Amino acid sequence: MEVKNLSGGQELLCVNVDKVYDWVTYQGSVNLPGTTITFPAGVLDPCAVGTTILDIAAEVTVGPVTEVGERVNRTFIINGAEVTLQRVTIVKTLSIAVTVTALDATGVQITLTGVPIPATITESFFLCAPEGTDITVTAYDTETSVSGACVAGALVVDIASVVCQGIQVTAPVTIELTADFCAPRENIIAACPAPAIPPQCPTVFPTPLA
Repeated sequence: MEVKNLSGGQELLCVNVDKVYDWVTYQGSVNLPGTTITFPAGVLDPCAVGTTILDIAAEVTVGPVTEVGERVNRTFIINGAEVTLQRVTIVKTLSIAVTVTALDATGVQITLTGVPIPATITESFFLCAPEGTDITVTAYDTETSVSGACVAGALVVDIASVVCQGIQVTAPVTIELTADFCAPRENIIAACPAPAIPPQCPTVFPTPLA
């Protein structure tokens, strides 16, 4: 069945959307030098006698983001014009899990994950954030490096993590626009292919007639 546009053409619509007042990207970072890693009960300690550490890795999970303090107005001159922005302070929570790959005393390779390490990043931005707007922070990429060694029978690591994030200032608004209604596309159905005949090698067979 051929899909056709819905009848009625364009129509004046009233819709609720989030208006973006400001949007910046920012690279946040957290450094945790000399952090001792603990492991859940019953898990082999990678620093146990006879255990050899092969690799140490870390993964960062970004948790809730909270705005703290009051927004403070600050006046800037941008492109020759006076602009009033608001200083916004946010606190971002992180959870860092350190994973160790090691050989136990029998030479068997094992993977051990330590108890997640909580961390926070406090950041301030100058944004167009008037009263009534909300701050939304989206972490879209993380990169973490970690190194460590056994010290006095415990795993001690240095962690450096970078969090790429987008910070948006939004507020719900109702807008009027003229638009076409959308129609569904045609469904794609998988069809059986026609039988295929393997190619010949006529240069060598069948032998051409002399």
